Amino acid sequence: MKSIGLKIYIGLGIMSVLFILNIYFNVTGLGIIGEYGSEVGVTYMGLEIAEGNASSSFQKIQLYANMSNFIRDAGQQQALQNMLLTSIQDTRAYMDEAQVLVDGTGDSELQSAFSAYKSSMDGFLDYAEQIHDSAIAGDYDTVTTLVAGMTSAEMPVQSAEEAYEDVLLTKVSDSTTRSATQIMGTEIFNLAFLVLYVIIAVITILIIVLTVVRPAREAGRKLNSITNKLNANEGDLTERINVKSKDEIGQMAAGINHFMDQLQALVKNLKGDSSSMEQSTEVITNQIIDSNESASNVSAATEQMAASMEEISAKLEQLSAGSSDVLDEIRSMNGGVQDGVDLVQDIKKRATTMHQSTVEGKENAGRTIMQIREALQAALEESRSAQKINEMTQEILSITSQTNLLSLNASIEAARAGEAGRGFAVVADEIRGLADSSAEAANNIQSISALVTTAVEKLAKNAEEMLQFVDEKIMKDYDNFVEIVKQYKQDADSVDGILSGVAANTAGINKTMDNMNTGINDISVAVEENAKGITNVADSAVSLVDAMEEIRKETEKNQQISQKLTEEVNRFKRV
Repeated sequence: MKSIGLKIYIGLGIMSVLFILNIYFNVTGLGIIGEYGSEVGVTYMGLEIAEGNASSSFQKIQLYANMSNFIRDAGQQQALQNMLLTSIQDTRAYMDEAQVLVDGTGDSELQSAFSAYKSSMDGFLDYAEQIHDSAIAGDYDTVTTLVAGMTSAEMPVQSAEEAYEDVLLTKVSDSTTRSATQIMGTEIFNLAFLVLYVIIAVITILIIVLTVVRPAREAGRKLNSITNKLNANEGDLTERINVKSKDEIGQMAAGINHFMDQLQALVKNLKGDSSSMEQSTEVITNQIIDSNESASNVSAATEQMAASMEEISAKLEQLSAGSSDVLDEIRSMNGGVQDGVDLVQDIKKRATTMHQSTVEGKENAGRTIMQIREALQAALEESRSAQKINEMTQEILSITSQTNLLSLNASIEAARAGEAGRGFAVVADEIRGLADSSAEAANNIQSISALVTTAVEKLAKNAEEMLQFVDEKIMKDYDNFVEIVKQYKQDADSVDGILSGVAANTAGINKTMDNMNTGINDISVAVEENAKGITNVADSAVSLVDAMEEIRKETEKNQQISQKLTEEVNRFKRV
């Protein structure tokens, strides 16, 4: 096994499984014992009780039936028969209760015995009911005969009852025996499981002691021996811990051995490198002394170069300032040209919009004039209907003339009639007045109709003149305005092309000057950086001299450290 945890988990798992199995079998056994106890305590005891109650009622029936043969008083006989009937009913109820319990057992032998018992009991109860019925009817001779022959009905019941009780006692004994056997088997099973549990626990402990505790103790003892020798300046890097397993203890021992291998190789290298380090420090010290003189010469030369680079940087700054002024002027001019281009673009857009609006206005005006002309012609056609008014008024005048003539004839006839026609004469006068009023109204309508017709003809003439004016003057002005807007748009396109070319040229000049200014700035920055770099080099040369001195001091310290390291390495006698 490669894992201590796995060993422990396997042991614990086996014991847990055994424990769970023990609980399971115990619970199962207790369930079986409980079933046996329930069978004995509920079913069989219930059957014993029911059988006892039925036997008691059976004896009461025997007593009450015999007493029926000796009592002749009607009141006492009635009470006696009531008790007899109650006992018969109770017996049937007890037998039915026992029947339910017997059916619940499912035991064919018990069911067969109880069936015979119940059949004989039913026959006896029927016989007792005959006694009861005869006594109630007052037929005492029949009662005497039935009581005398009741023994023949009692004997089968007693025989069947004894057989049923024997079977019932046998079943109770068998159930009790099975329950005791199950209890004993459960005790034996628990004892066997306990022994097996103890054995597995001991085996698990032995495995853990042999594979975990003992290897760990040996590895610890070996590691203490190595460290004690190292503390006594007799360290032995050739010693190793014996590895016999592949679990965590074995892995730890292998890790320690691997560490000892690395430490052994490291100490070997340190022993070889300590002497080389002493020689290297002497060489470095000599080189530092020579480097100090060279660094001083480099520092002087770099200071002179720094001064020259500062003068070049000042000239480049002046040149950069002049080019920046020129670039600003070009940018300003480029901005003005761009503004002009934007303005011309706006004018071009407005001219296009105006041209479209003018053409649409012209088309809308033409459509409006056509609509007005059509509406005017329709109105003229409708105005001619005024002539029908004249025709209608002529008809009204003709009717009024005929009415006057009719009223005149009526007046003549009324005068002829004398006093009897006076009322008719009044009506004729009223009709004449109405006819005169209608004639006057018709004449007025003709006058107004003539005025309306004249006014409509004048209105039509004026509208025609106005439409002619619009066609000849306004529409021609619309055409001229469309041509002017079209020319305005073409001029805007021309100006836009010129300014676009100028803007492109100024943009190219601007880009060129911008690139030139950028180049000058880059050169100035580069010169300035070189000057700073040379200055830094000079400063670095001075710092280098100081650093060389520090390196020399640190080299002396390294020599001391090398000596101490040699002393520490010498603590290991065997490497």
